[in-house]
Amino acid sequence: MQTLVTRDISTNGMALIHNRPIREPRIVVGLRDETYPRFIVCDLEHCTELGYGHYVIGLRPDNVLRVEPDDVDAMEQTLRQAEHAVEEPVSA
Repeated sequence: MQTLVTRDISTNGMALIHNRPIREPRIVVGLRDETYPRFIVCDLEHCTELGYGHYVIGLRPDNVLRVEPDDVDAMEQTLRQAEHAVEEPVSA
């Protein structure tokens, strides 16, 4: 799970600012509002370097994932654990 800065969000797409490029063709974006998070599957339209180590990432929404509110906490905990996991070096 990564936190990104939004530059623009509309029904046609969104632009995010991040400190590294994204190469995956499809990603899931979580948006939180007053109720509970919503998850949107998006297609990568472009990843453009802005300079100074930042990139603008253009995404086109494809599908809204329906996630039960009870499952959101478990999902976030799993993502946090994966984020903090230290990979063991692979020996040659």
